[in-house]
Amino acid sequence: MWELSFLLVAAVIGGPPAFATKSRLEALNQDSMGSFFVKDERNIFLNPAYIHKIDRRINLEWGDDGGASKTDTVAAPKAEGGWFENEGSFPYTIYLGNEDNESISFRNLAGTSASGTFLMPDNTLDFTWGMGSGSANRWGLGATLSNNKDETTVAGVERSETFVGFRAGVLVGEEWEFYSHLALVDEAEGAAVDNDGYKGKLGLKVGAIYNLDKYRIWGQIHKKDSEYEVVGGTSQDLNAFELTVGAGHTEELSSRHAFLIWFAQLERESLEQGASVSHELETTQLLAGFGVEGQVKRWLSLRGSIKQGVLLNDQTNKTTGTPSTSNSIADSATVAGGMSVLLNGFYLDGSFTTTAGTLNAGNIMSRVAMSYVY
Repeated sequence: MWELSFLLVAAVIGGPPAFATKSRLEALNQDSMGSFFVKDERNIFLNPAYIHKIDRRINLEWGDDGGASKTDTVAAPKAEGGWFENEGSFPYTIYLGNEDNESISFRNLAGTSASGTFLMPDNTLDFTWGMGSGSANRWGLGATLSNNKDETTVAGVERSETFVGFRAGVLVGEEWEFYSHLALVDEAEGAAVDNDGYKGKLGLKVGAIYNLDKYRIWGQIHKKDSEYEVVGGTSQDLNAFELTVGAGHTEELSSRHAFLIWFAQLERESLEQGASVSHELETTQLLAGFGVEGQVKRWLSLRGSIKQGVLLNDQTNKTTGTPSTSNSIADSATVAGGMSVLLNGFYLDGSFTTTAGTLNAGNIMSRVAMSYVY
């Protein structure tokens, strides 16, 4: 679920900023696949037209393979990396290993203990390119491709998967941004038996961002549906809808080489799963938060943030034939932090590792990434 927050954040001043890593965005309580208002090279995965604002760099996210579920977390990150090139009229980025989180989440929900496990998007190739450099309206396009198979499982089940996604976006002057995502192909076959199947329908995400001086206002709608078969040929649906609206403000503290940013964001999400007996989870949240990022030494920057659900912070569960239940989301406050170390063009980014809420001195950094700006 997208974060709703009211956030205070900051960026590094003096030299190239330490952008383009998941650890930085997550330390600021932002979605690692792009922020609505925090400037970062990973915003190309939200709006590919943002490629016109990047610098030349190589970014490497350290991690493992994610296991069978392919889940990516701060404590157990997956490996990925990309090359950003902005010279010439057609800037582009080639990215390896950036797997589609939404498709992975849906396939994991479909792959229950009764139906086994579907293959996830893996060995992904992502390509983003821009058009219209230097003009008032700058465009960006992106494509994500994944195709894998497994014909040697112990149970003798042949499994395969394919994912093809497209992104398009435009920067209209310096005020408006528009983008859309389309999941064109999202399919997997073979989980517990050969005739198991998962098929995502035409998933669509559309959004707009308006830049009003120091304020940013945004809205996004996301619809994703799929159908899958479990053992015995029973067909079930998995449907999700999400609405996001928000606004934020940026304040520069030039005397302290830092930025402060705050924002408020409202999210409404519904997730329905099942056939004749269905389960539906509805979530409504207004998150509030704040954070800061700043350069404390020429070679070191620190960042941190907090967010929490306020006023609207509820979940409702509905199951066919039974009374619905509703509750507030407990312990919604989240604090995150991280740092960047600059060594002659190389940035080492990481999130602080904690154990039961205290700093883990034996393993200070998790979600580590290295960037080289040239």
